[in-house]
Amino acid sequence: MLRVFGVISIILTVSGAANLDVYVNESDLVIYDGETTSFLVTFTLLDFIEATDLTSFPVDVMCEDADLCRVDNTPLWVDFNEDNRYQHESLVNVTGLFLGRTSLVFGIGKEITLNITRSRFQLRVLRNETLQMLNTIFTIFLVVFVTFNTFLMGTQLNFGMIMRAVKKPVGCAIGFGCQYTLMPMIAYATALVVLSGYPSLQFGFFAVGCSPGGGQSNMYTILLGGNIDLSVTMTFFSTAAALGMMPLWITLVGQSFYTYSEEIKIPFYMIFSGLAGLIVPSAFGMLLIHYKPDWAKTCKTIVKILSLLM
Repeated sequence: MLRVFGVISIILTVSGAANLDVYVNESDLVIYDGETTSFLVTFTLLDFIEATDLTSFPVDVMCEDADLCRVDNTPLWVDFNEDNRYQHESLVNVTGLFLGRTSLVFGIGKEITLNITRSRFQLRVLRNETLQMLNTIFTIFLVVFVTFNTFLMGTQLNFGMIMRAVKKPVGCAIGFGCQYTLMPMIAYATALVVLSGYPSLQFGFFAVGCSPGGGQSNMYTILLGGNIDLSVTMTFFSTAAALGMMPLWITLVGQSFYTYSEEIKIPFYMIFSGLAGLIVPSAFGMLLIHYKPDWAKTCKTIVKILSLLM
């Protein structure tokens, strides 16, 4: 699929040491994974009388991260003459290969006496629109499914047992140590060894290793007949602790993987959403079973079936 997306204007100003100034008409360059996007590039040669030796030359175009995208028609040969008013237009075809951020880089040979004042433009590779729509539908379904299952899981909780786990937090302390000491270190070492040369993947893998545990562990606890009260309590504390531990680990260690100049943003909204998604449905489940204790066995059967489907 070919898309025309934005106009890039490149102005060559020749006066002594000539300058190559690059201007992108679009503030945000976006291509899609598995699709080819076409950028219209306009080259304008100024002071051409003084630069007759620069009327025809190649311009190299490349993706800074070759794993994310590929330029299909490089180099671009530009030609200037009176007929085209010393302007040349070309299409740069860029194919998305993998999701992420990179830059579209322009360059010229050393034998051409031009100074490039700006040679790169940030580029994002996203999922194509069809996959984005399917992903949105799946996400909505998953949120509803998990919320309902968490509600049913709340019917199996005992408030007294939860308070006992809080007052004697040996299990919670062990879980915290594994979650925010062992996991980040193992993730860091694995990223260094297995994903060497792929900084974006290294950073993503390490960030996952610093993330709190989700509700899946609670579902396995129910399926295997474990201590669901302790499991839910540990999930709550690990998620709450992520508000401080994720920024700490990413600031201390994660910066070594990150290759971009933007500020790293911790997903605090997602962490709070995770807390709310655990507390609110579970509380309603506990409230239901308080008034309908005879429903507990039926709810346990249903939550086991739904957990298996997960």
